[in-house]
Amino acid sequence: MTHRPTPEEIAAELMATVAANTPARLAERERQEQSASETRKAAAARRKAERERAALVEERERQREEREAERQRQRDDRRAARQAEADRLKQVKEERAARMRAAVERERQRTASKPL
Repeated sequence: MTHRPTPEEIAAELMATVAANTPARLAERERQEQSASETRKAAAARRKAERERAALVEERERQREEREAERQRQRDDRRAARQAEADRLKQVKEERAARMRAAVERERQRTASKPL
């Protein structure tokens, strides 16, 4: 005949099991919490690094755009200077041509008023 444990024996065995497992369970829970904490810290560090990389990329892009804008301003300034010089030369040429026409007209009138 087998012995059936009494409720008191079952309770005592469960209490002993719980008591025996409690330090192990606590240690396991501590390891899991530590692991979770490390995972959170690593994720936070990755997010921070990603933000820093994104900020660096944005800064580089901003600087590149500033350099390109400065180059465009310089090109525009050179183009404006070339156009101003071309306009000045055109005006000088027109003034010279006007003086030449006036001189030719004066000479024509002088010779026309001279008796033959």
